[in-house]
This record gives sequence, C-alpha cells and structure tokens, in this order.
Amino acid sequence: MKTIARILTAVALAAVPGACNTAPDTLTPDYIAVKVDKDDDWGFIAPDGEIIMADEFKEKPSAVVNGLFSVKEGDFYTLYSVGDGRRPEALCEDLAASGYCGEGELIPVVRQRERISVVDRKGETRFVLEPYKGVEITRAQNTFHEGLLLVGDAEGRYGFADTSGEYVIAPKYDGAAYFSEGYAVVYQKRGDDDRYHIIDRNGDQVMSLKKGYEPLSYNVKSGRIPAKNDDGRVIFVSVPDGEEHKCPAKVKYIHEYDDRCYIYFTEDFDCGLMAFADNEQILRPRFSYINFLGDGFLAGNDKGAAIYGRDGEELHDLGDYKWVHNEEPFGLFTLDGDSYIVFDKDGKQRSKVEYADYNSSFYTGAEVLCSEYFDVQAVVNSLIDMINSEGLARYRLGNQASRYLSGNAEDYISTKEESLGDLSVDGYRYAMNVTAYFTENIGQWRYANSDPYDYTKVYGWNPESYLNELCVSIDTEYPLWGSEGNEAVVAGLKAKGFTEVASTHKGADRFLCLLRKGSLYAYVHGDSGETASSVNFAIATPEEENIIIEKINDENED
Repeated sequence: MKTIARILTAVALAAVPGACNTAPDTLTPDYIAVKVDKDDDWGFIAPDGEIIMADEFKEKPSAVVNGLFSVKEGDFYTLYSVGDGRRPEALCEDLAASGYCGEGELIPVVRQRERISVVDRKGETRFVLEPYKGVEITRAQNTFHEGLLLVGDAEGRYGFADTSGEYVIAPKYDGAAYFSEGYAVVYQKRGDDDRYHIIDRNGDQVMSLKKGYEPLSYNVKSGRIPAKNDDGRVIFVSVPDGEEHKCPAKVKYIHEYDDRCYIYFTEDFDCGLMAFADNEQILRPRFSYINFLGDGFLAGNDKGAAIYGRDGEELHDLGDYKWVHNEEPFGLFTLDGDSYIVFDKDGKQRSKVEYADYNSSFYTGAEVLCSEYFDVQAVVNSLIDMINSEGLARYRLGNQASRYLSGNAEDYISTKEESLGDLSVDGYRYAMNVTAYFTENIGQWRYANSDPYDYTKVYGWNPESYLNELCVSIDTEYPLWGSEGNEAVVAGLKAKGFTEVASTHKGADRFLCLLRKGSLYAYVHGDSGETASSVNFAIATPEEENIIIEKINDENED
C-alpha cells in the first residue's frame, strides 16, 4: 500500500530529549486538565488554582485552548467548548480524531469514515479537504499555524491549505513542517540530492540549507533554525540570509532557544545553557533538563531542581525533586510521592495544592490527523477493469504457462502457481495482488540424452501446464470491507454481466458468493469482519460449482 512520507514535525523532535509540544510558545491554555484524587474523574484548573468541571470526565481531556478542548469518550472523541458557567458544551461528537484551536476560529477534525474536515467554534463544517488533482488528502496537522494548515496526500507529498480550504501551496514536497515566523521548512528528494529548503507564505523558496545539513528543529524561531552538518557539528542558520553560528563541539542536540541563548544536550544527554554571544556558558552541562521560565530558567538533575536567573545565578532552591515541569501560568508541577505539588515561579509551594495527575497537552490522540475516507468503488473498479471474457487482462484461462512466464524454467519445476506482478495494484489504503494457478508444474526436466550413465538434466517449460485459475487478493485498511466491500465487488461483477448463482445470507460470519458469466465463474469469499477478501476466476465445471454451492449452503445452515 502507498505510505505517507513525513510531516516533519511528527518525526524529528521525537529523538531529542525533552522535545516540546508543537504549539507556538506564545499560546497559553485557558485551563489544564487535572485529577484531584486518584479515584476521581478528570476536571480542570484555572491559572489561579480554581477547579472547574471537577470529576467530569473518565478519560483524560486535552487542555482548554481558546475556549475549546477534546476528550475521548468510548471509542471516539468529542470536541467541547467551555460554555456559560464554565460547563462543557459538545460541538462535535463521535469523532475519529480531533485537532485543536491554536488560532482563529478553525479546528481540523475527522469524522468516522470521512475525509478530514475543518469546523468552526460552533462545530459547523467550513470545508472538507477534498482531493487535490485527483489525489486524496490523507493527513493534516492538528491545528492551523499562521493561517495555514499543513496537509499531505496519498502519494506522500505535502503542501498547505488556507482558512478557506484552498491549497495555496500545492502538495509537492516530500516532507514539510508548519509555518512559524512567516517561514516553513520543506524537504525535497531529487535523485541523490536530498535538500531542505525554506519557503515563505507565498510558497516561494527563500533559501536552502547546505547539502548534508539535517535540521534539529523544523521550525524557525527567533530568526534561526538549528541543524547538524555532515561532520556532526551543530550550526544555527539565520533565516532568510543564511548566516551561520557554529556551536562548540560538545553541543549535540538543541532543546530550546530564543534570541539570546540556547539550551543544548551533549552526547551523553547532559543539559547545558549557552549564550549566542561568543558561545558563553551560562549553565554548565550538568543538568538532566533546562527550560525557559520567564526571564530565567528552570533546571534540575538527580540531585534536585532550582530556578535560575537570566545570567545563571541560582534564585530559588526547589528541593531534591528530580523533575519539575513548567506549566506557567498554572505553576511548576513536580511529583511528590503519589501526587503532584505545585510551586510558584518565585519558588514557593502553593499551600494545600496537590493533584493525582494532570495534563497540559493541547490535544488528545495524535499530532497528525489521518483521513478515514475509503473509496470502496475505486477498489471495485481496479478489479472490474481487469476482467474480460476469458480471464484477467492479458492472462487467458486455458493457455499454456509458457505464454506468460520467462526466465529460468528450472525455478518452476516444483510449483503450479505464480504471482502476477504486472497486475498488482497499490492504491490509497488498499493493495491488490493476483496469483495464477496452473494445471501442472510450470517447469519440467528430462535427461539430456538416452545414455543411462549421463545424468545431465535439461530444463524447459511444461507443455502440459495450463492456466487454470486466477485469484485476486484484496487487502485494505477499511474495517467494513468484509461486508460492504464484498457487496460492492458482487455488484460490480453483476454490472460486468455476471449472474449470481448462490451466496451466504446477509450478516453471515463468512461472505461467500458464486457468480457466473458464460463459462467463467467468479467466487467472492472472505470473513465478514475482516479487511481483506479474495475473488477467484476459473472456467466453471459442474463439480467445482457444486463444491462451492455446498460450502455456501453449509454456511447458511450454521
């Protein structure tokens, strides 16, 4: 099956310790989800510590961002708004996936078995991500960035849609990241030339990273992007002028940075802080993590955590807690035994504030939304287009195997079947393969001459091997294929002139249907609850038909 290449933000940062949420740094949630006690359900807290919707949700909700949040309920997701009285009001229910409202009014969502759509704050559909030039749009970032939504198609190409659903930057890149500071990193592979480029909001290429440069972050921040060159050296590249700032050799990964300094990891994943000016060391690499905290920093290791000032001076000792998470403006969360306690940014513990668990993520589910749309008819058409009165495509039932095979006959002396690669179909969320079955072994051998002491073998094609049957195997990603898909295949065969001979009852555990057109029969079979099935084509004989009909009758009796 065709696979998606990559949305860059979904892959690269995962390898870096402490990689952050993909949300813009300036985006602050209205509320974050908490459990007060371990036996409670989930609710939310406000920045001032007030609890709202206490004990409301069994599953962990996302943070409330711009008045909206999502939560899994049963097998699906619900998108909510925080209504009057700080109560949840459902906007969209039974979603396969939900994004979040990072900016503006729009949220990407996926309804069951449908294409990705974009809804507004009322839950009303503004537009659907329709195919671009006949190719399905199969993926999208879970929020808009700077008015553009990163999308990917079924052929592994990426582009951007605007807030009206127009593909303003056509899907043409092998990878892409969302826009930040007016620029996006894109990736293109042309032959042996793999390159990363920077484009602007018009889709114009403003610069390229040097060959061999691999970004360590895929978003422009403070006018820079960090990358590694082919010597493994970390370099900050300015956008769009391309000016380079080389980091010391001990810097191996970049965690966060602003216009003044950068947080880095060494090869051993020790964390340090360095100023851009002359690579001046602010905090030596002796920490497990460092995060920005206002004008200062939050840092810790296995000995404890502390708040540091702008120039690296220790301001507040937070004790021997190994990990303290900055969730400003809600406070600094750290696990103390079985519960989280919260510090203010001045290092003081909030009195009587403890939580069994919390969640500050902007979204539930995945960062990348995947379309649930499946074109059943496209699969049927791929099959029906092969069929003729004597078999499939150029393969005619009853013809000798030697008409269709080439190569070394020795490879076929012990087999009666062969996969027909030229009839394989690799479509969006499905694959179709055809196997040919022959009456005898396809290859044969004989002694080179009549000399009883000469055991030399000569290999050739077996003239008694005839094409007897063709089996089409259909493998899909569609959960209803076993019932809905097979029914569509039968309907397609009937439209092609086949007549139904016998079939299992609707709703049976196994889907079996025998059809005939002249001397050619088609046998559709598979489990009703599966995503795959098969269709066999052969020249019908009464005996073979009776065997299949008997199977169908037995299934119906069960």
